[in-house]
Amino acid sequence: MGALATHPAGLARTRARAAHPPEARAAAALHRLAEEDPKCYAQICGGSRERAEELGFPWPDDTVPRSTN
Repeated sequence: MGALATHPAGLARTRARAAHPPEARAAAALHRLAEEDPKCYAQICGGSRERAEELGFPWPDDTVPRSTN
């Protein structure tokens, strides 16, 4: 699974779409990227604070445990 699919909200969608053909899933992913701001549903998982901030993502707080789902 990709990084977005490990986020709790994304995990449910990933499981629901697993039965659909890859073309349909790709079209849905592209549509979602075009219509929604990934910062609303994506989670940083690697990289650097500087690059995350350049893209407008908040850097995860190291004191808060992250989901392992």
